[in-house]
Amino acid sequence: MATVAVCAVYNVAAWLKRREPHLAFNSLVYGCAAIWELNHVQGHLACRPAQAAEPDAPVLRDVA
Repeated sequence: MATVAVCAVYNVAAWLKRREPHLAFNSLVYGCAAIWELNHVQGHLACRPAQAAEPDAPVLRDVA
């Protein structure tokens, strides 16, 4: 996700400096990819099972 975000920022900066049409297109593509990746990762994080506040203490038994 970080790579796509860096590419988007780089292309936006390059487009602002040089105003070449392909850089504007690349900015849009990488920007959309970064948003898609963010949503994709958030979906995975939302599916994680909830963690208990405090794990149960192990049950100790006298085996002797």
